[in-house]
Amino acid sequence: MAMNGGGSTYKSADGIWHAAIDIEPDRATGRRRRLTAQGKTKAVANARLRMKLDAYVRKGFTPNSPSPRLMDWLETWYHERAEANLRPNSRRSYENAIVRLNKIAGARRINSLGHRDMAAIQDGLKCYSPKTATLTWSVLKNALEAARDENLIQVNPAKMVRTVSGRRRPMKVLSPAQAAELIKAEPDPMWRLNWLLAFTTGLRQGERLGLTMDELTTLNGRRALVIDHQLQRIPDSRKADWPLGEDVTDLGDGFWLCPPKTDSGERIVVLDDVMCGALDEWLAIRKKKGVDSPMLFVTNRGTPIDRRIEYFHWDKALLRIGIVNGEDGVRLRPHSARHTADTLFANAGVPESTRLALMGHSDGAMDSVYLHADTEALLEASEGATGALGLTD
Repeated sequence: MAMNGGGSTYKSADGIWHAAIDIEPDRATGRRRRLTAQGKTKAVANARLRMKLDAYVRKGFTPNSPSPRLMDWLETWYHERAEANLRPNSRRSYENAIVRLNKIAGARRINSLGHRDMAAIQDGLKCYSPKTATLTWSVLKNALEAARDENLIQVNPAKMVRTVSGRRRPMKVLSPAQAAELIKAEPDPMWRLNWLLAFTTGLRQGERLGLTMDELTTLNGRRALVIDHQLQRIPDSRKADWPLGEDVTDLGDGFWLCPPKTDSGERIVVLDDVMCGALDEWLAIRKKKGVDSPMLFVTNRGTPIDRRIEYFHWDKALLRIGIVNGEDGVRLRPHSARHTADTLFANAGVPESTRLALMGHSDGAMDSVYLHADTEALLEASEGATGALGLTD
């Protein structure tokens, strides 16, 4: 079963049979590729090697093998190219995207994919949200680009058509008046501060729940938050495999501090008097309770707050203002507060560059905050948001 004279079968000193064969070098790196298998008998070792070789033939990795099916190439690309560079939660998103693509066109040979196949995939993704459809299309485009780099296809068909948009689902958002009512009706100082930051700063859920005491700072005489990480929970420790070099902190019990979603997520948020008052109230209670945790927001046991816990308190906060979440079939999520904040900034006349810096959507990272929005501009934005909510009265 040797290929190009590179195959061998032998028995080691421990009585185990080993079978090996050289196949075509990696097209992208030029590195040698050698398949190996083991077994208690020579026949078993060779049979297992043949199974591995058949899989490589199916994936187009050997000379004269047919073009791989899309499902086989997606599996190969994901495990050999993409997986190691993805955060744990991103891996799950990519795996789900691959499942969606396989349902639509997984059996197609990648060298036969054309405009008609791309249109079929786009049609199949229209039932999903824009975010899901865009991610799935990105996975397809990147996987096919890797196939082009390995000369498995001549052109990337996903680059020849317009990007899929998906079906935009209704986003339910509280009005400024409702947001103000929710904040004022909250009896717990910690959750009141949390809701205040959600509606007046636009911090993402993971960024708010991931706030640490170290992120509280003073900038040009103004109290501020330095947003440089977010909180994620990965209950299954076996899946907490972060990309090499990723700056993460293990908080225990599946909680991790990791970098923000994007580079522009690193930013400065200047706190106005209303925010400072709510913060000081919670810090005093926190100190009185003897909380010893690096996290700003904690449970009664002093542990980080899981997203599900916030959802529970979010639903309770909505009930206080007469809203039964999901009663009309559409869930009102904590993330919607980010949209309310953006509206408040716009209504308060906050310049676009400052608004983008506050929301973490600017093109640059931390330096862009200083380039596009100085301390006073950020403070005015915070005051504009709290003023629009009537919290300065």
